[in-house]
Amino acid sequence: MLHFINKHRGLIMFFAMAWLMVACNEAPPPPEIAPAPLAPMPTVTPSVITTTATITSSSKVTTTAAEAIIPAESEKLLNLAKNDLATKQNVSINDITLISIKAVDWPDASLDCPEDGMMYAQVVTPGYLIELSVSGQSYPYHTDKQATVVTCKP
Repeated sequence: MLHFINKHRGLIMFFAMAWLMVACNEAPPPPEIAPAPLAPMPTVTPSVITTTATITSSSKVTTTAAEAIIPAESEKLLNLAKNDLATKQNVSINDITLISIKAVDWPDASLDCPEDGMMYAQVVTPGYLIELSVSGQSYPYHTDKQATVVTCKP
């Protein structure tokens, strides 16, 4: 065996060097694939729903069609606000007029109505600004999108 190695030493060295060169050579980089262009994002504009009320001679409140197109997710919050105002002002819910309802992003969980001594999560909180009216007096209500309805103290 030793005689075979000595006789073919050059050939063995050649194959060893070739093997090392192949093994140590870097693989070619994968071909670059250009990313697909992104589709433009649609522009979303917040909408304000307003309504007017007409008081007839029979003292019933008649609203325009705008009140009928209140977003479904805000209807529960609108009813909570109306119930709160009816209780506080000692009036019938039918005496309350919706002036406007607007989707907003409040700067924190206080719904932009912080109370002294309370701590609130510092997260943008989506909700609504609901403006109601009784006897010509306006009452703003701030809500989240679940079930919190508050009025700000002056």
